[in-house]
Amino acid sequence: MTKLRDVINDLKSELAEARKSERRLQEANAQAAQLNEALKAADTELAEERRRVDALEEDLQRATTSEIWRLLSERTAALDKATAYRQALERNLAKAKAEIVDLNAELDQLKEEASN
Repeated sequence: MTKLRDVINDLKSELAEARKSERRLQEANAQAAQLNEALKAADTELAEERRRVDALEEDLQRATTSEIWRLLSERTAALDKATAYRQALERNLAKAKAEIVDLNAELDQLKEEASN
């Protein structure tokens, strides 16, 4: 009978240990589930931050491209203005050269008349 009690007590003790282990396992499972939820939330937050960074990079790219086109347009307008000014100067120079040729011809004619 003593042996039977010892066996029963051992079984009770093992059952109590098994129940403690089961509770620890349930607690560990609950913690794992909480960590899984926290990981999912962190992944969602990370994905949202990635979308935000991507949107900011796109905005920056658009702004940079827009600024480049604006500067290019300004430089093109300035170049067009400078080219028009240069062409006007070239026309004035050509007129002045033509007048010099005419004046030299007139001077030569006056010299010829004066020597006669």
